[in-house]
Amino acid sequence: MAVNDFWTRIRRLFRSPQPRPQRMPSPVRQPTLRPPPVQPVRTPVVSPQPVVTAPEVPPTGPLDASNVIQMIHEAGRKMMLLQITYDGISRLVEPYSFREKTTGRLFYGFCSIHQRIHSFRPERVTQCEITKHPFSPRWEIEL
Repeated sequence: MAVNDFWTRIRRLFRSPQPRPQRMPSPVRQPTLRPPPVQPVRTPVVSPQPVVTAPEVPPTGPLDASNVIQMIHEAGRKMMLLQITYDGISRLVEPYSFREKTTGRLFYGFCSIHQRIHSFRPERVTQCEITKHPFSPRWEIEL
């Protein structure tokens, strides 16, 4: 083997290796943020009876409380809606009962505006009319 060959082989053996491509470090994984769970939309419970809007009634002046009480009793017996004007607001009312309180007599009925049972003072009713709309009682009528 020639000296020249020897050194060529040695150089090949100890030649610096080709630089390897360096791997990029893997990125640190951040925890995945999940959106909060969606709450279901709750729809309000609606009465099975249709809501009847009160027709406009021309003003006739204030009524006597005894006439109003008599009309409430009659509407309760016939199970007909009452259209009353109370505190200047016209509303349809299902008549249910009277109660004596220390402040006076109160009339209880299901109000079309409040959509719940409501108390009324008969002396504050300025207009009262028995309509031709029957209703099916939600509770026992105590009139």
